[in-house]
Amino acid sequence: MRYINISNEKSRDAQVVYKSISSPSKVHMVMDSGEDVQNRRLLKGTSKNSIKALLKQYKDPGKVAEAIILDDPDVDTELEGKTLSNTARVYINNDEKVVYKILKNEQVFLPDGTLKEEREPRYLDANILSENPLKWTSKIVPRKKNIQ
Repeated sequence: MRYINISNEKSRDAQVVYKSISSPSKVHMVMDSGEDVQNRRLLKGTSKNSIKALLKQYKDPGKVAEAIILDDPDVDTELEGKTLSNTARVYINNDEKVVYKILKNEQVFLPDGTLKEEREPRYLDANILSENPLKWTSKIVPRKKNIQ
């Protein structure tokens, strides 16, 4: 999201927030028959039936393998394969519990693959968010002239 400070001729100012809308792809996938292919997000599994959870429960990889062959504890037939919509990204810890406060780090590598530095991520601020709002001039400029 970007923020813009604007103002009119009466010096009424406002802060506007805008977010770009991604345009639909011009390339789409089809099957050999020419039928369209649709992408969907499906639920693969839950933290209750993950390999980590099964290892905690059975304590031995061999016992986990036997349980998977006999009873399929890694498959939740009620949830797996369900279509997902309106999902949000969450961060989890090693115990697969949701984490609410995280610190993000950016790693910069040299061309040979060695770590050059680790720092806080750098975000580019909008160059039109300032103390003095932009003044509306009421002039309309054609797009072709504006691009030149």
